[in-house]
Amino acid sequence: MLYSYTHGTDYRYKDDHQVELLIDDKLIVSGLATLEFHAIDPRGGVTESYNIGMPFEVLAQILTAKSAKLKFGKTMFDLNAEAITALKDLQRAIE
Repeated sequence: MLYSYTHGTDYRYKDDHQVELLIDDKLIVSGLATLEFHAIDPRGGVTESYNIGMPFEVLAQILTAKSAKLKFGKTMFDLNAEAITALKDLQRAIE
């Protein structure tokens, strides 16, 4: 799940919810995230929640990669060591 809360009155990802996963700088997955929830708070906040899915094989690739990056809309971020550890815990729970 990808979650965003921003101040203001405009959606950040409503018109651009493209997701790309890069593993070791190679594009592995590209597609649209599925809208779960979005709302504008009249006090000045915007909440958006999107779901993404990926095959187990892709998760396994992330866990052995030298680097993994996720791009959501115009936002790009690295999957850091803490995120990788959480994914390894998830993998153990699934197996």
